[in-house]
Amino acid sequence: MKTISVLTVFFTILAPYAMGETIVFNDGRTIEARLLKNDPDKILVDFHGVELTYYKDEISSIRPGASGAGEEPVTVEKEAPPQDEAFGRGMEFLEKGSLWEAIGSFKKSIKNDPGDYHPYYNIAGTYFIMGKFAEAVDWYLKTLKIDPGNFNAYIGMGMAYRLQLKFDAAIAALNKAVEINPESALAMAELAKAYQGIDNYTLAAKWYSRSLEIDPANPENYNFLGMACGRLGDYDNAIKAFTRAVTLDPGYADAYLSLGATLVARQERTTKETGARPDFSQAIEYLNKARALYSKAGDDSSNARIDAVLKKIKELSL
Repeated sequence: MKTISVLTVFFTILAPYAMGETIVFNDGRTIEARLLKNDPDKILVDFHGVELTYYKDEISSIRPGASGAGEEPVTVEKEAPPQDEAFGRGMEFLEKGSLWEAIGSFKKSIKNDPGDYHPYYNIAGTYFIMGKFAEAVDWYLKTLKIDPGNFNAYIGMGMAYRLQLKFDAAIAALNKAVEINPESALAMAELAKAYQGIDNYTLAAKWYSRSLEIDPANPENYNFLGMACGRLGDYDNAIKAFTRAVTLDPGYADAYLSLGATLVARQERTTKETGARPDFSQAIEYLNKARALYSKAGDDSSNARIDAVLKKIKELSL
C-alpha cells in the first residue's frame, strides 16, 4: 500500500491560507479566503478548500491579509492640497462610501493642479478599495511619474499586482518599496507573500523573518513564516514560529492547527529515521484546541482539515 507523508496532507490542507484576503460584502459579512481568480465582474476564491464564486456587485471591498500589526498600508492620503475644494469633496465622498463620486472629485482636483500627486494616489487607493486592482495599478503608476519615490504607491501597487496573481510584477514593486524604506515590516511581509505566490519559500521565509525582526509582535506573520519553513521541511523552525504565533494570540485557531500538524510531520520523519515509537499526544492536544476555537467562532468547515490530520495520526500509529 502506498503511503503519503503527513507533510503532503498537511500542506495540501493548509497552504492556501498563507495569503488569505478579507472579502467584505455589502451586507456587512466578511470572510477570509484565498483569491484564485479576479475577473471584471466576479471573483473565484478558495474558502477552506471549497472554491466559491462571488459577483462584484455584492462585494464592498477586498482587503489584503494581515502583514504588519504595527504598520498599516496607507490607502488614501487625507491631507488636502491647499485651497483645493475638489480634493476635500473627494475625501468627504470617501468617508460616506460614495466611491465613484470620490473618484470624480479627485479627477477634478487633478485638473486644478496636474502636478500634485495626492489625487492620483487617492484615485488608485479608491479603486483598490473597490477591488478594481488593474485600475489601481494604472493610477499608482501615474502617481509614481509625479513622485518617483512614493513608498506607499509602491506598496499599494505591489499588493494590487499580487491580488491579480501577477507575482513577478508584485515582487518588483515591493522590492522597490523595501529599497525606499528598509525598515518597513509591512513591505517585507508583503514581499514575502509575493514570493510565496511563486512557491519560493526560501525567500518567503527570509522576508518574513526580516519583517518579524522589526515587528516581533505579529502573530499572523509568525504563522506565515511557519508555513514557509514547513514547505522547506524545516519543521523545527516551523514549530518555533507557530508556537510564537499562539503565544502572541492564544485564540489563533489556524496557528494551533498548523502547530499540531507540523508536530505530526516531524514525528513521522523522526520515527522513520530512528525507529522510535511515535508520540502524537501533544499534536492531538493542539488539534483539539484548534477545533474548539473554530467551533467557538462558528467555523465548522475547518473540521475536515483537522480530521485529515487526525486520520493520518491513526494511520501512523498502526
